[in-house]
Amino acid sequence: MTTPQNDRSAFTLIDASLLLPALAKAKEQAHRTNCINNMKQLGIATAMYQNDGENFMPYTGWGASMLHVPNWAYSRHRVWRPKQPSLDMVHESQLWPYHNNSNILKCSMDYIIKDRTHKNFIARGQQVSSYIMNGAFCEFTDSLGPKPGTSYQANRFQPGDIVYWEARSDDAHAHNDATSSPKEPVAKRHKYGFVAACLDGHVEFVKFKTWGKEARFAPPGGNRWWCSPWYRSR
Repeated sequence: MTTPQNDRSAFTLIDASLLLPALAKAKEQAHRTNCINNMKQLGIATAMYQNDGENFMPYTGWGASMLHVPNWAYSRHRVWRPKQPSLDMVHESQLWPYHNNSNILKCSMDYIIKDRTHKNFIARGQQVSSYIMNGAFCEFTDSLGPKPGTSYQANRFQPGDIVYWEARSDDAHAHNDATSSPKEPVAKRHKYGFVAACLDGHVEFVKFKTWGKEARFAPPGGNRWWCSPWYRSR
């Protein structure tokens, strides 16, 4: 015979089985929303920087050994060595005057917040940002202009071109500096995709399949990932 107490236990188990997936989904959505908001703030800061800087984009940070040259995320004072991370000063970055908040560089699901003692985090060259900037904006070089630290002007790009995205947590090479090429591994912290920000300020959740089709190889004439003037002219 089923007693009222057993009935309550059965209902509790059924309720839990329905509730747990919903809670997990809500938690994932909250983490994703955090990254979306961070990217929106970076987009606003980037637009303000352009407005004050003759439409030039902030420097991507191409060149892990470059010292005392501010980029969008930091200025490097010491290069990475085994058991000694690089010394990157966020408050000296080009965008710092426009956001004044180091937390907008951090995904809440990344080791940078969850576990800074993790071996994959310790192996990183830069340890201040979960996000990276598209190297296309400096033509994937540290010598675009007459002096180090130069990027293109924004008017040489299209509004939907990808500027920032989430770097993969367990790939130390993706975090050796503040930038990457589009084909380098992207974050898998969120289910099904990752967050990216575009030049016109809009932010989108990019599915892994979409990234694979668009970014793994540079097509003739470029695209929104391979968007530098050189790739667009091929």
